[in-house]
Amino acid sequence: MHEKIESFLKDLLSSFQMAKIYTTEHPKFMEFLDKNYSGLTALLEEKEEIIIGIVGDELVFEKEIFFELSKKAKLIIALFKERGIEKIIFHRGLHRDELAKFVAYLALTRDKAPKDVQEYFSVEGV
Repeated sequence: MHEKIESFLKDLLSSFQMAKIYTTEHPKFMEFLDKNYSGLTALLEEKEEIIIGIVGDELVFEKEIFFELSKKAKLIIALFKERGIEKIIFHRGLHRDELAKFVAYLALTRDKAPKDVQEYFSVEGV
């Protein structure tokens, strides 16, 4: 399970980077998002939910700490902290467009990102 979670997190980071480089409508972003979504749905077939946490400066799943991946993910970890995100829960039944909206939210610049994350996703239907 550790390798699958790590692969999913790497794909999430790639989707985030593509959203920053291109737009969330660009085919390159969609390509990375599709791969990310495929990996996540495979994980959610095994578990009801996937909870990714931030502890200190590390990405964590259950009792697993991803030290090496966390080094590569410093930007997104800092972004999570800046926006008050301590954990992310992905539930079985997640739709592709919900994942796209999540990544699009992460790609927003500081001045465009809503302060209330829960309210933003509620309004977006996520």
